[in-house]
Amino acid sequence: MNITKALRRALSTACSGAALLGAALLGPASASANERHFTYTYESAALPEDALELELWTTSRIGREERYIRFDNRLELEIGLSDRLLTAFYVNTEAKVSGTGDETETEYAFAGVSSEWKYKLSDASADALGSALYGEVTFGPEELELEAKVILDKRAGDVLLALNAVGELEVKDLGDANELEPIVEVDLAATYFITPAVSLGLELRNHTALPEGELEHSAFYLGPTAAWRMGPAWGALSVLGQIGAVLPKENEAGDREGVHFARDLAHAEAVNARFLLGLSL
Repeated sequence: MNITKALRRALSTACSGAALLGAALLGPASASANERHFTYTYESAALPEDALELELWTTSRIGREERYIRFDNRLELEIGLSDRLLTAFYVNTEAKVSGTGDETETEYAFAGVSSEWKYKLSDASADALGSALYGEVTFGPEELELEAKVILDKRAGDVLLALNAVGELEVKDLGDANELEPIVEVDLAATYFITPAVSLGLELRNHTALPEGELEHSAFYLGPTAAWRMGPAWGALSVLGQIGAVLPKENEAGDREGVHFARDLAHAEAVNARFLLGLSL
């Protein structure tokens, strides 16, 4: 399979989902939308009780030391169980093109299913601080992921601020080696509402990988984010570039000796971009 065919196949899931959502754009506006204004940083808002929302995710990871392009696609159905509690179910696929020189390897795979739960504790506009608790379980052919978030946000006039503290445990090579990789992430975002339906802002993301309990990298990403809403549909896009990473420093003998800050393209990508498209049903 050549690169062109691989990329077409990687984008096919996204395109088909976009067509499904786009077909409903001319439908009546819905008051039950749970639109997001950032793509990596979550907000405390929850769907109203009995509301349904369909979401399409496409995450692009571009640029490492060698040729590398990866697409992670998710199709999500979100359900409001009460005005504070929501659940969601995801189907995940992934595609990757990598290689050096004339050698290119392409992969396209089913990446598993996910179950999400979020409970809203307080409201970002009505209360002094919005807050929510979040949990997600992903079960794939070769991997199990457990993720938890503490979500804080605040809406003040035309400005929205949000902060997430995230802990994740990945169990790789499931059923065989069962390799454990703890991950810690902090996401910070701010946006300004140009109109009630359009906002522009920034997202800062710090992703720390600790395989076998040792620091692999702690990469920082920063970039713009934009969001819009039209009738029952909404969208959000973030493009985050790596600004550097905290990395272990080794002496001549190969022993770890402190840390240093440098760009890391061995374990992390140069650019992470994510597009979300949602539709109230």
